[in-house]
Amino acid sequence: MYHVRKEFMARRQAAVVLQRVVRGVHARKQFVEAKAAAITLQAAVRRCQARRRYLAVRGAAVKTQAAVWCVVARKRYLKQRASIALLKAALRMYHVRKEFVVQRQAAINIQAPMRMYHVRKEFIAQRQAAIVLQRVVRGVHARKQLVEAKAAAITLQAAVQRYQARRRYLAVRGAA
Repeated sequence: MYHVRKEFMARRQAAVVLQRVVRGVHARKQFVEAKAAAITLQAAVRRCQARRRYLAVRGAAVKTQAAVWCVVARKRYLKQRASIALLKAALRMYHVRKEFVVQRQAAINIQAPMRMYHVRKEFIAQRQAAIVLQRVVRGVHARKQLVEAKAAAITLQAAVQRYQARRRYLAVRGAA
């Protein structure tokens, strides 16, 4: 009986080892399957989370782009509006300047004959004053020249008379 028991125990031990190996293989297989299922589930969850994050980022990017485009469009609009206002102002200024030039030319055409009359009148008065002044100056100058000519003539006559008198004296003295 001892042998039988020993053989039974050996078989039992072999069965336990075999069961343990089978259970280990089975447990490892279940673990690998569970692990694969967990990885698949995690991948699906991560994919879902990544998609949500992507959609959130894309939504934020779309909103940011919309805001940027809005700012750019507003700046472009304001620039165009300022350019239009500047162009309108330049056009108004051109028309006002043109009207001013026409009115100024009309005023000049009206004022020119009157100014010419006054300027001519003043010119004639100044010319008459210059003529009178020249006449007076020429008269004074002529009288001065006359006085100088008379003085020169008198001096010359006196010199001639002295010369003649000296010749007569020398002639009378030389004859005596």
